[in-house]
Amino acid sequence: NVRCHDHPDLAATLNNLGAVARAEGKYEEAREYYERALAIREKALGPDHPDFATALNSLGVVALEEGKFEEARATMERALAIWEKALGQDHPDVAATVNNLGSLAYQEGKFEDARGYWERALVIREKALGSDHPLVASSLDNLGGVSQAQGNYEAARRYWERGLAIREKALGPDHPHVAGSLGDLGALAQAEGKYEEARGYWARALAIREKVLSPDHPDFLEAERGLEKAQQSLERQP
Repeated sequence: NVRCHDHPDLAATLNNLGAVARAEGKYEEAREYYERALAIREKALGPDHPDFATALNSLGVVALEEGKFEEARATMERALAIWEKALGQDHPDVAATVNNLGSLAYQEGKFEDARGYWERALVIREKALGSDHPLVASSLDNLGGVSQAQGNYEAARRYWERGLAIREKALGPDHPHVAGSLGDLGALAQAEGKYEEARGYWARALAIREKVLSPDHPDFLEAERGLEKAQQSLERQP
């Protein structure tokens, strides 16, 4: 019999508490929850179980957000190996860790490595979830970001426009993730000198965020600044 403090259900609760702490930026607290979940799952389920890999992946994300890149890579790669063996190469959980490895490579400035990871995550998600799933849009977001970082604005636009269309269809036109896509396209249009287009994107993003966010929220302020910048650029034109 598994004792209560060693039960996998407790590990799931600890993992959820870790996610809350991580979202609040309390990384040390999140790490403690995830490490407890990891220890329980290793003891109760074994080190080759997918749920053990989930706890590893969570620890890897915390390490990434703390800037501990070597720890993040080692932890995520271990989680990936477990998931690939247990679930196969094309499972959505595999895509999640591949996606996180892409984020790690991007933060290290290894843009081609990041692109490779994110392209693999996109292929898995399209195959497993369908081409109109919000997680497909997340992969497209990432590919747009690395394309922009490499100066390929045309590719970035294609990725982000497709991601926007998916989110509008799957989540509705007033969802915060739709506003995120609009903001990406607005910033891109601004960088290209397409100020009227930028103003349109930022105006839509701000209208969405006004409905769901307080005026001092960073995302609200981002849209407000984006719209103001586009407007000022238009006013400076001859």
